[in-house]
Amino acid sequence: MSKLYILTIICLSGYILVKSRWFRAFIQAWRDAELFSKNEKLTMFDVRRLIIKGEKDLAVRVYCELFKTSAEEASRAVEDIERSIQPKDFEL
Repeated sequence: MSKLYILTIICLSGYILVKSRWFRAFIQAWRDAELFSKNEKLTMFDVRRLIIKGEKDLAVRVYCELFKTSAEEASRAVEDIERSIQPKDFEL
């Protein structure tokens, strides 16, 4: 019976931690980090997110790394992506 109480307390503590503002703020800060570690793969979503945040130069570098293109070609592609993004996407 005491094992059941301990398990219940652990589960409730975990639930409270996950639902707390501190934990959600920590996760959001981790997701919004400017640069990801090298273990994580870069994607077009990262390029789009950087464009929306106004980090166009960084978006060009990420695009270059992602598609192995020249800086000029990546710059043109990022500008095309920027034009295709709806204005509502720029609202944070």
